[in-house]
Amino acid sequence: MRKFLLLLVLLTNIYCQKDIQPKEGYMDSLTKDTQNISINQMDPKQIINLFCARDFNGLRLKGHSMELTTWIEEPGWDGVVIIKDYKIAYCSIENEIALVSVKYFILGTYCGDELNKITKNNTEEVIFKVVKTVNGWKINNPKLGPHVSVKAAKNHVAELLTLEEEGSERIKILNDNLVELEAWNIKQ
Repeated sequence: MRKFLLLLVLLTNIYCQKDIQPKEGYMDSLTKDTQNISINQMDPKQIINLFCARDFNGLRLKGHSMELTTWIEEPGWDGVVIIKDYKIAYCSIENEIALVSVKYFILGTYCGDELNKITKNNTEEVIFKVVKTVNGWKINNPKLGPHVSVKAAKNHVAELLTLEEEGSERIKILNDNLVELEAWNIKQ
C-alpha cells in the first residue's frame, strides 16, 4: 500500500508540476480586466494573492516567486507550515507603501522530517509590507517561511524520498509522513 501511495504521489508530482494552478477561487478573485496583466501592473493585493497562491501550491519551495519580492533569492527553508487555506483580510495603501494582511488557517508543520498536526483551530495573521518599485509593487517583508497545502507538502515529501539512497533509515520516516499527510488530506 505504501509503495502504491508513493508511486501515486510521485506520478502526480511529475505530470502536474508544469500545470500547477493557483488555489481554487484565486482567478475568481481577480477581475477579468486584470487576469491578463503583467506582474508589473498588479496592485499590492493582487501581488499578495499571487504570492500566496504560489506558496499554497508549493512553488516557493522551488523559488518560483522571486519576481514578486524585493529579495533576490529564496532562503533554503528547513520547514514549512501546512495550511488549509488563506484569506486576504485587508489592504491599505499610503503613498508607495502598502500593508496587506493575510490570515492563514494552519493545520500543522513539517520540519526536519517531523510532522506535527495542530489539533485545535489555529490561525496566523501576517501583515506584508509591499513597496512600489520601478518594476511595480514588490513584497518587502516579512521573509515568511513557506505556507503550503497538504498536497504541496505531500509532493515535497515525495520529492525528498527520491533523493534518498536505497536502504536509508529515512525512507521509512518519509513514507510514514506521506501516509499521515494523506490522512490529513482526507479529513479536510
